[in-house]
Amino acid sequence: MKITKITRQKRKQDRYSVIVDGSYAFSISANDLIKENVATGDEISSERIEDLKLKAGVSLLLYNSIIFLGSRPHSELEVNRYLKRKIYKNEELNKLELPKKLSILYEVIRYLKKNKYIDDKGFAEWISSQRLSQKLPKGRIFIKQELAQKGIDPEISDQIIKAIPDEDEKDRAVQAAKKKLANLSEANQNPIILKQKILKYLMGRGFEYTTASSAVDSILTNP
Repeated sequence: MKITKITRQKRKQDRYSVIVDGSYAFSISANDLIKENVATGDEISSERIEDLKLKAGVSLLLYNSIIFLGSRPHSELEVNRYLKRKIYKNEELNKLELPKKLSILYEVIRYLKKNKYIDDKGFAEWISSQRLSQKLPKGRIFIKQELAQKGIDPEISDQIIKAIPDEDEKDRAVQAAKKKLANLSEANQNPIILKQKILKYLMGRGFEYTTASSAVDSILTNP
């Protein structure tokens, strides 16, 4: 077989279509075109075509991943799910056999982790910082649940939660409780009902019962 033509794609100016024996074979980035020394007139085997398809897939998904990670940090699980969607939506990649898809996924994730684009511990610290610094902060339980949903290892999650000082947690609960109290139109109602409403609100934001209860007692005793 012979590469009979290489043309730049109209919609994706950084990618090229490789034509073998007059028929479309695969697409490849400009960088890989040079790196792999692919040129018109070259003889090419079916094995070489499959190898280039895999390398082109890795390059494409790496490019997409770095853009995805540039918006904000993401966990390994989030990136994995993102890449699977990209493979599914890409007609060429979606046609590959499952082992080849998994091979591409593995190579992309491996590169991203090796070069610290993916760092689950750093991501978990970032999530914790974001949730604790909100105008209406979240409690430890909420943060731990969110980290679990994003695939963070329980050991890492426990380290993050333990790093949150008890006093800081209580201060944030008091802050949230005061804002909730200020928004309640029935501020003069039965203290027991009032406490239940604020307590339910705080626990809904991920504060532990003892922390939430202490915070509510504090603002109702010293409003």
